[in-house]
Amino acid sequence: MKSNTPLLVIAAGLLAAGVTAQARGAEPSRVVPDYTATLWADADGHPVGAVSAIVQDRDGYLWVGSTAGLFRFDGVRFTPWTQLSDARLPATWVSSLLATADGGLWVGFGDQSTLAHITGRAAEVHTLPGAGPVAAILQDQDGTLWTVAAFSLFHRAGGQWMRVPVSRDTAEVRVHDVGLSRKHLIQACEASLRRLRTDYLDLYICHEPDMLVAVDETMRAYDDLVRQGKVRYVGCSNHSAWHVMKALAVSERRGLTRYVCHQVNYSLIAREVEHEIIPLGLDQSVGLMAWSPLHAGLLSGKFRRDAPRPAVSRLNELDAPGTIDFERVYRIVDVLVDIARAREVTPAQVALNWVMCKPGVDTVIIGARDEAQLRDNLTAATWRLSPEEVTRLDEVSALPEPYPIWHQHKFGIERNPTAAARQRNAQ
Repeated sequence: MKSNTPLLVIAAGLLAAGVTAQARGAEPSRVVPDYTATLWADADGHPVGAVSAIVQDRDGYLWVGSTAGLFRFDGVRFTPWTQLSDARLPATWVSSLLATADGGLWVGFGDQSTLAHITGRAAEVHTLPGAGPVAAILQDQDGTLWTVAAFSLFHRAGGQWMRVPVSRDTAEVRVHDVGLSRKHLIQACEASLRRLRTDYLDLYICHEPDMLVAVDETMRAYDDLVRQGKVRYVGCSNHSAWHVMKALAVSERRGLTRYVCHQVNYSLIAREVEHEIIPLGLDQSVGLMAWSPLHAGLLSGKFRRDAPRPAVSRLNELDAPGTIDFERVYRIVDVLVDIARAREVTPAQVALNWVMCKPGVDTVIIGARDEAQLRDNLTAATWRLSPEEVTRLDEVSALPEPYPIWHQHKFGIERNPTAAARQRNAQ
């Protein structure tokens, strides 16, 4: 997993083959899972983007939802919604679609708590307060419409979208439906293989530590999956340093497969991983995957002191990760903007470049909303910050050292080469 050049991992839509004219003629509302693609452009050069959903309407047209918007495919070309109607949609990233038997089309958005109902050339917008990004729109056998969002479930009754109360205390969650037990890990892996229609996973990552399952059981299950050829490598995410070290010790003691990577929140705002997680990764050869390197857009340059909040931002629907000191954020962004102007790049590129420069980081995960953001983010991998620029950003974003880190850096310097080198550089 270790490499000299960090990679940019794109969090986009599903990847597969292109749409063909033969797809027309299917039943209305049928989802066509085979026809998904990445960064299409039609014959006229319209960017179709990374595709999230495709449905076929009553008239046989295919509707394509992607990071670049909504498109209609007539068997020859893709036509953007903006060329079909003057009615504006509330957002660009279309995450889900549902075509109904009455000829209507429901559209869900991946960065808004909103839906749009399209009939003919008209589009009616429906807001789902506090729902978060829309994941799916469904219709059951009784004709009732359902919307699954990041934080809520809704159903449509009496012409209104109603939140469905769900309580963790009353919901039936069986012991092996979640977590890192042997049964759940193997079931989840095999289900992913069926959905992806592949024989193996290159990397299988657990999202959180499980305090109710013995680490020996988890690592044994991972090892069996690797030996069976269903998984190549395993990793973890959002673990404390001691969680990772305990798993590595179990793997070494039992002769089992080991974690090769750790997916963590790392940015100019979130630097806590530097205290123990990054030193652990360097010492134990566990690569780092940095998620949210722009911290949900706070480091994009759009959020400035005494400036209005951007009209389009995922932070309008979701909270930023962690606890945010906005005065500190503004100080960091001021330096980002200054460096970006001098280099004639964007502040987002500077923030991404800083993360890629840091020791132990192998992969930076980005979540671009559209093609323009994607291209800008990718450009961050084509140049490098100078040591002086990295130092400026290090200093403006520095966090107080927690105990025992500050003690180790203040005392016993002669037995701590890292701290000694830091002290020499500061003099």
